Order: sequence, then C-alpha cells, then structure tokens
Amino acid sequence: MQIDAIKTDPKPLALEPRFTPAKEDGFQSLETIVKFKEAEANLFQRLADEARREVEGYRQIACAKSEKLEEEYMTKLAKLCLQEAEERRRKKLEELKFLENSHCDYHNMKMRMQAEIAGLLERMEATKKMWV
Repeated sequence: MQIDAIKTDPKPLALEPRFTPAKEDGFQSLETIVKFKEAEANLFQRLADEARREVEGYRQIACAKSEKLEEEYMTKLAKLCLQEAEERRRKKLEELKFLENSHCDYHNMKMRMQAEIAGLLERMEATKKMWV
C-alpha cells in the first residue's frame, strides 16, 4: 500500500516537470552560448575584415608615397643630368670660343705675315730691278 501511495503521490510527478525545464534551460543555455559564440565569431570576422581593409589602405598609401618618391627622385636626377649637360655645354662653348679666338689670331697673324712677305718680295723685286 505504501508503494501505491508513493505512485499516487504527486511529489514524484512534481519532480519530473522540474527536470524537464532544467533540460530545456540547458538547451536554451547551450543555444545561447552558440549564438554568443556566433556573434563573437561575426565580430571577429568584421574586425578581421576591417583590419584587411585598413592594411589595404596602408598598402595603397605606401605605394602612392613610393611612386611619389620615385617620381621626385627621377625629377631630381633629370634636373641633375640637365645641370651636368648644361655644364658640359658651357665648357664646350668656352672651348669653341677659345678655338675661334685662336683661329682668328692665327688668321690675323697669317695675313700680317703674308703682307710682310709680299712687302719683302716687292722690295726684293725693286732691289733686283735696281741692280739689273
């Protein structure tokens, strides 16, 4: 009779419903943890995506600065080459002027000597005519 009384006792029935919500709470808790972890994974994925975009931005900035520096370097190098070429041109122009002046001096000296020789030849002819 006591067994029958225990079977009909509402307490064991009351215990069974307590465990069911606990199990449901466990599933809900697990589901909550899963959702939390998914949200956390999404957050980390967004952070990683943002970091990748930031890195790409930095990479573009670095490339742009590198190109700018290369362009400045080429400009300075071209300017330097231009200055060197202008210096060589100036030196060649000075050499040309020197050669022109030397040639002019040589030509003047040649003309003077030819005039002197012609004068000497005329005097020699005049002297020769006087002797003959």
